[in-house]
Amino acid sequence: MENNKGNAMIIYILAIFIWFISPIIFYYIKKDGTEYERENARKSLNFEIVMTVLLFVLAILMSIVPFVWVIYLLVVLAHIVINVMAAIAANKGEETNLYIPFEIIKK
Repeated sequence: MENNKGNAMIIYILAIFIWFISPIIFYYIKKDGTEYERENARKSLNFEIVMTVLLFVLAILMSIVPFVWVIYLLVVLAHIVINVMAAIAANKGEETNLYIPFEIIKK
């Protein structure tokens, strides 16, 4: 069974730059793709939705509470690092762990 590791890696790399748009595109375009591609697109989409909501809340808090911008920057850095780690794991064909305890998009 072919698992298209390159496509799975591209999902995570593009997510660094265009957030949840690339996982949505891959999730719906690759409906007939391999299970590995769909699973990685689903995991990435879940992660990007959580990160988008978190950063939105932090952006609101920045206008109220001083120094929240430090947390905001740390979350953005964590977003980049986790996506790079997931891209490397996907390229190796390994299971990716995006460190979110729940799923918004179910299997």
